[in-house]
Parts: sequence; C-alpha cells; structure tokens
Amino acid sequence: MGNDTKIAIDLAGQQFRITPPGGNADLLRGAAELVNERVSEMKGAGVVDSQRAALLTALELAIELCQSESQPKGGGKGAAKAAGDMSQDDIDRARTHLDKVITRLDDALSERS
Repeated sequence: MGNDTKIAIDLAGQQFRITPPGGNADLLRGAAELVNERVSEMKGAGVVDSQRAALLTALELAIELCQSESQPKGGGKGAAKAAGDMSQDDIDRARTHLDKVITRLDDALSERS
C-alpha cells in the first residue's frame, strides 16, 4: 500500500478517509480502535455529546503520553509501565505519528465542512 492510499476508519461514529502513517493501515486501524474504545468509556461515564467525548478522549490519551514520558524506566503500573520502558526515540516517533494523525483528522474534518 502506498503512502498516499487513504483508508476508511470510523471515529466516534464518524467516517473518515485518512492516509495511514508510513502506509501502515494496521497501525491506523489499531489507533482508531483504541480511540473508539475510550470514547465508548466516556459515553458510558455519562458524556453524551460525541464531539465532547472525542475531545476528552484525546486529552486523556495526551495525559497518558505525558505521564509515560515522566515515568522512570520500569516504573508505573500496567500501560504506564510499558510506556515507561519506551526509549526517548520511541516516544518522539509516537508523538510525530500522533501529530500526523491529528493533522489528517483536521484535514478530513475540513473536507466534511
């Protein structure tokens, strides 16, 4: 799959056509699945508006990323421990991918308007 090939994903009940980072469709689908799981959790906690749930999910994931950066190697519990084991290069690559996904989402939202 080329880097310019867009795939359809669903985020919080909305369809988007996005080019996967580095052509890695599995990565994009996995990230979308994680976001949808978290949005569902937000809605289960009483957040009714999908856009609000999506924004709160983005904030929650960003907080987790920031916490993983500040964790000492091998520290923390569960996912934070795994993230704490990441090298700074891995964290920087993850941040770069996240920035690209956000840009793609912004572009997709602009196209829908």
